[in-house]
Amino acid sequence: SITVQNGVDTARAVYVYDDYDGTTRAEFNDDLTISTAGSNATYLYGIDVRAGGKVDVTKGLIMNDNNNITWSLFAMGNDSKIDINSSASGEVQVVGSVGGYDGGAVDMTLNTAASYFTGASYLKGAGKVDLDISNQAVWNMTGTSATTDLELASGAVIDMRADSNGYSTLTTATLGGSGGIIKQDIDVRSMESDKVLVAGDFSGTQALDIYQKDNYVPAGDSTEGTGLVLASVNGNGIFTAQDREGTLFYTHYDLANKASETDGFTTDWYLNKIIKTDEPTTSVDTVLSANALNYHTWRTENDKLLQRMGELRHNGEEAKGAWFRVKGSKIGREGRFGFENKYTAYELGYDEVTKRTEEKTRYQGAALSYTDGSGSYSRGSGDNSSKSISFYNTEIGSKGHYLDLVFKISNMDNDFAVYDTNSKKITGDFNNTGVALSAEYGRKNDLQNGWYIEPQAQFTLGYLGGDNYVTSNGIEVNQSGIKSAVGRIGFN
Repeated sequence: SITVQNGVDTARAVYVYDDYDGTTRAEFNDDLTISTAGSNATYLYGIDVRAGGKVDVTKGLIMNDNNNITWSLFAMGNDSKIDINSSASGEVQVVGSVGGYDGGAVDMTLNTAASYFTGASYLKGAGKVDLDISNQAVWNMTGTSATTDLELASGAVIDMRADSNGYSTLTTATLGGSGGIIKQDIDVRSMESDKVLVAGDFSGTQALDIYQKDNYVPAGDSTEGTGLVLASVNGNGIFTAQDREGTLFYTHYDLANKASETDGFTTDWYLNKIIKTDEPTTSVDTVLSANALNYHTWRTENDKLLQRMGELRHNGEEAKGAWFRVKGSKIGREGRFGFENKYTAYELGYDEVTKRTEEKTRYQGAALSYTDGSGSYSRGSGDNSSKSISFYNTEIGSKGHYLDLVFKISNMDNDFAVYDTNSKKITGDFNNTGVALSAEYGRKNDLQNGWYIEPQAQFTLGYLGGDNYVTSNGIEVNQSGIKSAVGRIGFN
């Protein structure tokens, strides 16, 4: 670990000057941490090599608390060289610009998801900056930059939007690898954008992740943005464009290429058209999934009290009186608007014999219940709960026939928090009130040796009221009520 704490004019954490005799180099065979936050020098360097000097950091480099650093990595003069993570086995976090000047070279490998480079890259004379970025590592490009060899693969990101929403240009001699993402700002109204220029050879396939300034989306029949050039290249590489998730719909950016109109390049990649798609966004999917979760949970719980009446029928007066039970349940569905709800239900009730004759016995009671659930959605989760009161009646005939009636009022609350494909958090909270009336009729027919058969029919009518609410990203949701009628015929 190296800490720079002072310095009036010029301060360096690592400085190697060789005077071109080929003998001066510094090697760090383990992870290196450099802190320059304590320095107030006018010119501040992390690693500075000149006149043929060399520095090799074979593993990781952490240099992320720099305070007004001039250069994080700077190589100047023929044969001057800085290698960062040369063994490709370390974590790299570098804040501050890098430069290869007048024959000096910087070679940096970022190949872990926790690795990042925040800064710009500069070239002068015959200088070089080679960057190998892979495995979801990120280059937050804070301004117009130049590199020599640039490799981008396996989910690695170059975020050109890190320039405070300006428009920057990335110029590189070569761009290779596949599966990388380049985030770009554009404005289809002024026909401006971040740009990628590949002066040497472009190979492989990279995705452009396009962000329209101010989240403006052209009308469906608009030609705004058509022809906007996003990259000019040499070589046979391919650019694709990622769909951009909005609030209510996705925006599809269709790219095309043509012979370049820019000197020194053979191919221009440009916006051909911008299309709104009907694919459900995270917001739409979650709103409908959460609504379905409430409905299916409510409907599932509507007839659970009939189980209590079965206890009264089979156990007689020994079962009457106060009762309490706890049960856990899990429901869900796959596919579009899917969900999973794991919940625990707590029920407390009391029933009593209210009428007894030779022909029948009547039990009546009331119950309170509370459910506490945890919902899962395609891109997040939430909590849900319900409170209900039920009134029930069961009449048991002397010949084994019975009639169960349940009237239930429920109030359900659901809140969710999900993240869209732009990592934006979306929350919502809504409430539904439902009523349900269930009836079950059956008859127990005793057979020999304690066996019996009990045919039964059940019918449930219900109504789950809607709600109006606004999600955190401004969607106004107007739920209508849902009518439900469920029948069942079977036997025990």
